[in-house]
Amino acid sequence: MNPDVTVALANAEVLASDVAAKSDDPDTRQLADAVVELAQATEGLAREVSAPDEAAQRA
Repeated sequence: MNPDVTVALANAEVLASDVAAKSDDPDTRQLADAVVELAQATEGLAREVSAPDEAAQRA
């Protein structure tokens, strides 16, 4: 997976987690939690998609 994508998703996850932890607004916390879940799912999907390419490069 592209390292820039990995860093961007990790940053989004950290920032959203921070917002969720510090916000007093339940809607903001819920949205931030959804952003965390989306970043995690996107990272997992990107790993799955890039796995065949990375395996081919090692072969």
